[in-house]
Amino acid sequence: MTHAAPRLHRHVTPFRFAGLLAICRFWRMRSETRRQLAELDRDGLADIGLTEPARRRECARWFWQ
Repeated sequence: MTHAAPRLHRHVTPFRFAGLLAICRFWRMRSETRRQLAELDRDGLADIGLTEPARRRECARWFWQ
């Protein structure tokens, strides 16, 4: 009697899983970048060419936006 290897659900493929991981990494990076942006002082904002209102708008966005 032979046993077949367990099959993943047909909708969960390695490519979809890898894509999901890539999206999660991207969202985490975006969240971390916005956290760092929130900590910049006026000189730091001036160095990257952002205004205070632009920073507030960017930091108020959700990580998936």
